[in-house]
Amino acid sequence: MAALLVALTVLHPIHATASDTTASDILARVTPPDGQLDPVLSALAAGRITTHVQPLAAGQITPDPVVNGYVLLGSDLDGFDITHTPQGQAEIGAFVERLRARGESASMDAFLVFSLPDVKGEIDPGPGGIDPNDMRIDTSAVNALTDGDGGPLSSAIVVPACAPRPELVGAVLSAAGELMVKTTIQTAAKAGTMRVPCDNPQPTRSINSADDPTYDSDAWTPAGGLCWERKQNNTAWFDPCHKWFHRTDDGNPDRSTYALSQYGTGKSKGIYELDELEVQSWREKGTPDQDWEDWSPRSDLEVGYCTTKTVGVNVAAAYIEQAATLCETWDIHKGEEPADFATRWRGDVARSERETAMFIATSVPNGYVPHDIVDYDYYAWS
Repeated sequence: MAALLVALTVLHPIHATASDTTASDILARVTPPDGQLDPVLSALAAGRITTHVQPLAAGQITPDPVVNGYVLLGSDLDGFDITHTPQGQAEIGAFVERLRARGESASMDAFLVFSLPDVKGEIDPGPGGIDPNDMRIDTSAVNALTDGDGGPLSSAIVVPACAPRPELVGAVLSAAGELMVKTTIQTAAKAGTMRVPCDNPQPTRSINSADDPTYDSDAWTPAGGLCWERKQNNTAWFDPCHKWFHRTDDGNPDRSTYALSQYGTGKSKGIYELDELEVQSWREKGTPDQDWEDWSPRSDLEVGYCTTKTVGVNVAAAYIEQAATLCETWDIHKGEEPADFATRWRGDVARSERETAMFIATSVPNGYVPHDIVDYDYYAWS
């Protein structure tokens, strides 16, 4: 079976093109605390994937497919912007409708969309290799099976217009048929902001929604939040979000406490099955130190069916929690380093929505805010 893993990671900008930035520079910024490289970063380190993808020509909507994989930096993405095309507007529209159905406040003009290349295998895979087109199937045939909730593009990322560009977009296809896609974006708490911050006046989306956590407004203040769409090779869509909250009086005269809520909903398309969804975070290197205050879930959860589960944290007798749908299994990871945490939904589901969620609270020295790298990924199988 062919496998797909999509990862969305959040960090501070890399102001260069992929061809100008060395693999070691990129690896130094995005390697997690345990030092383990994911397939995209491993392939980048080994020189197996390209850093040169031909930008779209006039009238072109989808880039030419690439062999094995690619890495693009945010400064490369302007050449793939199709926001104002009919296909781009349709992709944004499908994403916005999904957000609204989940209670998120969103408008069409609040987002940009970048069309990304499909990834295929080697032209001559050789003995034991894979079919070059294993992960590339007819878009129209897949869309006919997707319940009308997906946009027309095969591979794309939809991002908030007023947020920094995604800094790293990558994908790699293994010889075994596993495809991993990775995206890196900036995130940091902003105490007291009720909306996404923008340098220039333009439409923004409120982070307040029916999906927002339940909390005491005298104790917790919204501190920013964003939602994205990521899809690759027409296998699935994944809509991850993160939201920050500031504990206004945590009783600590030397430190400030922030909570980070992460969650994502994914659904496979056409012939594919969803196997895993992950949300993960860790502290960005070189940013203010953090101390653990609380985290949720506290343990692995296995139910074998779907039920409502709350995730939340308690700091200085003030609780903040969010409801999520737990199906099958949630597998957690908690690292020793503060902010190093993950929740992974695992199952085997075709064309049915699944969710994963987590909540952490950490403190930083007064006068600073936490800067975390946030990672989202999914596996899909044909």
